Amino acid sequence: MQRYKIFYIFGTIVSTFDAKSLANRNLWRIFAPKSIASNNMNKRILDIAYFLSFCVEQYKNEKGMSGTEAAQLLKEYGVLEYLKEYFDVLHTQSKQWILADIDEFIKLRKEVTHESLSR
Repeated sequence: MQRYKIFYIFGTIVSTFDAKSLANRNLWRIFAPKSIASNNMNKRILDIAYFLSFCVEQYKNEKGMSGTEAAQLLKEYGVLEYLKEYFDVLHTQSKQWILADIDEFIKLRKEVTHESLSR
């Protein structure tokens, strides 16, 4: 049976579950304020969580890292926030495009960090 990992929007692994149990759990509440009860919001939040999980999985596989290492790296450079913020556009792109975009984002963040440290 295939297992999935759900991440907090900020990169912390929340739960591992199998596909059958997903329908019986209200995992979206992890991501949403209690006042949100809309099914559309429920679906959107889960879509974003799946997308973040997909990106971490693909990145770790591409770079030969563990899931924890990849999640920590993406969190450290703000990639998960970027992916969340621009989900509407990014989730329509190919795996290769997303991985290249993540690499470029990290490269730019490293350059900005290096420049600010050298001042």
